[in-house]
Formats: sequence, C-alpha cells, structure tokens
Amino acid sequence: MNKYIALGNLTRDPKFREIKNDNKVCDFSIAINNKANNSVFYIDIETWNSVAENCNRFLSKGRKVLVEGRLASSSWKTKEGENRIRNYCVAEKVTFLDKSEQDASQTKEPAEYKKKQQQDEEEYDEFADIPF
Repeated sequence: MNKYIALGNLTRDPKFREIKNDNKVCDFSIAINNKANNSVFYIDIETWNSVAENCNRFLSKGRKVLVEGRLASSSWKTKEGENRIRNYCVAEKVTFLDKSEQDASQTKEPAEYKKKQQQDEEEYDEFADIPF
C-alpha cells in the first residue's frame, strides 16, 4: 500500500504546464514543520489535470495545504554520468486550509454589520408569535 498524507505550507508558487494528450500538471513544494525536534522536511508535490488546474488557480507561496496521494520516484543520469533520484508525492487530493489574502478580503464583514446582526440575535424572542 502506498499512501502519503502531509500538512505543510507552499515554499514557492505552483508551476503549471500543459503536456501532450491534453494533460495538465502542476508542481509545487511544501515545507512540513516538525515541532518535536524543531526541524523542517521539504517535499515536491505533483498534481494532474483538474487537481492541477485548481492548485494553479488558488495556491500561492505560503498557503497551507493538506496533501493526500502516493509517493513516487524518478531516476536519471546527468550529463556528467552521475545517477540521480528524485522522490516526490503524486497528489490525488489537495485541501486548501487557509484563505488567500484575496479570499479573506472579500469575506470580511464591516464591523457595523456584525454589530447589527448580533443585536438582532439578542432581541429575537422565540415565543413572540405565540398567542396567549
């Protein structure tokens, strides 16, 4: 069984590209903080097609995400003949956990509206409509 789950923050903006056969891929990297020993683990994330489109549209550096997928690796030889290996996560699901600055600014409610709403809730009498 190959299942990987990680919670972290993007270390850079996502890179999106379209490849052959109408496939789309979006790559980004996340930092996973380990508070137990005060360390950070970095991992590359790869998403495909509709998940890739959403990640490209809504993610940016610093955003917190929960990634679910599988681990994969690729190997190659450099021009100098050295063997290289890259381990990464192919994400099947990416959950956006915090709001971007743009989303947050659109959902902020004016203080007067919140105050009025609070007063309305306090003045509501659930028995006001019952005739005695």
